[in-house]
Amino acid sequence: GDETAASGCAFFSWRPNGAGLATPHEYREHGRLRGEKSPRSGSVQQAPEPKGHSISAGSSWNYQPGAGTAKLSIFYASDEIAPGWSFDSAAGIPRPGEDTLETFGASLSADQAINSWLKTRLIVDARKTSDREVRLGVVNSWAATTGPVAFRITGGYSDESPTFDASYIAAIVEWNFLPKWSANIGVRAYRDSGEIQSSGFNALAPPVESSEIFGGLLWDSGDIAVSAGIGFLESDYDALSEDNEFFGNLYKDRDWLTLRFAASYKF
Repeated sequence: GDETAASGCAFFSWRPNGAGLATPHEYREHGRLRGEKSPRSGSVQQAPEPKGHSISAGSSWNYQPGAGTAKLSIFYASDEIAPGWSFDSAAGIPRPGEDTLETFGASLSADQAINSWLKTRLIVDARKTSDREVRLGVVNSWAATTGPVAFRITGGYSDESPTFDASYIAAIVEWNFLPKWSANIGVRAYRDSGEIQSSGFNALAPPVESSEIFGGLLWDSGDIAVSAGIGFLESDYDALSEDNEFFGNLYKDRDWLTLRFAASYKF
């Protein structure tokens, strides 16, 4: 037969009470704790009961069987959140923001084996959330293996008008030094331009840069796996503006020591 013939498949999923927003950062931009009552507007707020649902569908195409696959997916999500409050300077009172967010999105990805030891993946996505501009993102990763050593590097960038952009890069080296044992060491770096919403009094994060160096060990017997690791993370925030300097203690530059432990069992 024709070894280069392409094949494809389609998939569909539904997730009630799931998070429609893709990242904790997007929840941070929208979500706020609700008070009992706004003292200036008199508007009573309900107790926070965040919930949501999402639905997705897609298709994959094995354009080069065993070496190349492309996937296209689309999704819709609706989330009920605790809204933020902004000061309406024209009316002279605070007003609540959206308490229901709808998100539409699509992504296109491709996995390609360059040769027997080098592989790459490219993901391009776009999403539109209520009262926001379209956010575009791209992620590219490469993985190489030689004997017992593997190397991976990943980089990504996202952009949303009018002022948000973010980028990150991560690299990790793994060494399988015994049949059931492996060690890893890696670095990560991230930066963004700060959250995009603004109000007269808010807790929105300023631009930040962070970096981490980490290492760990993994023992894997096939059905049982145990891992442990340690990392050193540094975060560096820009100076706060007058609008949110009240939250200066929240956005202080900090150094973190992180310890990780995980175990899994397959049955």
